[in-house]
Amino acid sequence: MSVIAGKLNTQHSKLITLGFALLVAFLVSFAPVLISGAVVAGLVVAALLLRYPVWGAYLLVLSVPVQKAVSYNAGPVEITVTQSLFVLALGIWWAWLSVRQDRRLAFTPIAVALMLYFVSMLASLWVTTSLTDSLAELSRWVVTILSYIIIVNSVQTRRQMNGLIIVMLVSAMFEAAIGLVQAYAGIGPASFNVGEAGDGLTRAYGTIGAPNSFAGYLDMTLPLALALAVYYWGRWASARKAALYLERPSYLSFKQLRMPLLMTFVTLMLFWTVLTTLSRGAWIGLTFGVLAMVLLLGKRAVAAVSVFFSAGLGLVVLGAVGALPSVISDRFGLLLSQLSIFDPRGVVPKPDTFAVVERMAHWATAGNMFLSSPWFGVGIGNFNVLFRRFGVQGWPISAGHAHNYYLQTLAETGIVGASFYIVMLIAAIIVGIRALRRVRRTSRDSYAEAVIIGAMGILVTFMVHNLFEDLHVLNMGIHWGAALALFTLTRKQL
Repeated sequence: MSVIAGKLNTQHSKLITLGFALLVAFLVSFAPVLISGAVVAGLVVAALLLRYPVWGAYLLVLSVPVQKAVSYNAGPVEITVTQSLFVLALGIWWAWLSVRQDRRLAFTPIAVALMLYFVSMLASLWVTTSLTDSLAELSRWVVTILSYIIIVNSVQTRRQMNGLIIVMLVSAMFEAAIGLVQAYAGIGPASFNVGEAGDGLTRAYGTIGAPNSFAGYLDMTLPLALALAVYYWGRWASARKAALYLERPSYLSFKQLRMPLLMTFVTLMLFWTVLTTLSRGAWIGLTFGVLAMVLLLGKRAVAAVSVFFSAGLGLVVLGAVGALPSVISDRFGLLLSQLSIFDPRGVVPKPDTFAVVERMAHWATAGNMFLSSPWFGVGIGNFNVLFRRFGVQGWPISAGHAHNYYLQTLAETGIVGASFYIVMLIAAIIVGIRALRRVRRTSRDSYAEAVIIGAMGILVTFMVHNLFEDLHVLNMGIHWGAALALFTLTRKQL
């Protein structure tokens, strides 16, 4: 009887599959070409995700750079490819999780801290002026939090973790290639041109659309690329040193130098692209991120410090001899202006001080919002809506954010929300440090150690850059979440 029942169930499943296939064929036959293509593409992606759930995480990371280029309008709402993939990946991942025998969902301390911050933002809905803007901002955080949870739970092996790292590097390199073409071909808005008479350098902005945010996106991968480059060069040097003297010349072959050279190329390309953005906030953030990576090396930091300062000295020398474009060397000279704080009221900005005065005006506006409602803020996502009411005279239009995410979250969610945001960052740092200690104490896995140090570099770079920018935009939180997930994923084995 059980055999007969099994055969009937199999036949029943085949009939359901055949009926579904006929329904899809019918819809594709009579639907417009664009819709038919979208249906077919969606089915292909769904089949891939059902077979390999980890590709949901990969595709989410890959979609971030192209989300503005690949989108469609559904009435008054614009739906991006990232949003579509997120809904698809979330549904299929949840179905995959529900059929697993253990059905165990891993919640890391970072995931818990992210959810607590999200709950704290909900409190500001009681005082919000624009519920639509609040819900839009909350939806972006939902994407960040759930994407992080999907990545942590779907990546099951070390090989899959390496696949995630490759996807992060490929996405960043794709953006870097576009950015360098924009910079040296002079492609972009006139406001981004920093040459004379239309010649010279144009600030790179990639598909992100804004140089500062673009630099922040690249800095979510650059420290990891640097850590891996150092790791592969160290492994090559150790292997060559351990080899017999007569065998050492073979280590100069391309086969032996392939990975060190590749990661060095990736690092230099990303670094040079960040330079061409002329984002001083990104440069400051990266400096602190790399310094944190050097300190995490512990006793081995002597050589790394030498390299760090040699690189800085090299940039100074290049600027002194005129090897760097003048716009880049001049921008380095203005770095200290990023740290100055003053009252912007009554200050008439000049072309070379406009950005600094504008930043101070936005900081003052955020401060005014906070003082008006210190505990719960003026409402999550309401900075732009209320900018004119609380703004500084002479600055009636918002740049889109407060030029400082800490001040922005303080203005929008008050002491309650800002406190939980700081707690979330502290939790991420603690998780990273514990992961590093675990690797050094137990497995002595130098590759995992390099990955963790690179992820810590990303976290510190991100935290410092957010003093001058809002990097929680354009679903870049997916890429940031992937970097934070590496703290946990380094435990995975083949």
